[in-house]
Amino acid sequence: MRLTRKWIWASVLAAVFLVPLGTVLVVNRFFTEYTERATTWEPSGVDGRTITVEYVTCRGNLQSLDRVERTETRSTVTLTVVLRESSRGDCEDIAIYHTTEVELMSPLGDRELIDGRTGLEPEFFSHPPRSG
Repeated sequence: MRLTRKWIWASVLAAVFLVPLGTVLVVNRFFTEYTERATTWEPSGVDGRTITVEYVTCRGNLQSLDRVERTETRSTVTLTVVLRESSRGDCEDIAIYHTTEVELMSPLGDRELIDGRTGLEPEFFSHPPRSG
């Protein structure tokens, strides 16, 4: 009989404490609005078919990489870095640098590299060197 009472109390405590916590987490996840935004980037390295891309987000976990769109032709490779942004809160004015690798169908070679957001060729290593 005591075992049954312990299980009843454990169930009641779980219902009182864990269910509201789970509800808050689920509601927060599914009712936060997100938008997508293309951002500028710069190449930090090219190795055959792989391009390393550097982009910036703000501090505060309100922005994250959603995807990198790639369009290849015989003469150009166009990359568009798309961020996912949360509608909760404001970004802090602190830049956080990230890198990601993009695999091409064929090596970059002599093709022109284009930023899909600006339509221009990005500059290699245009920001001041960072220690690290």
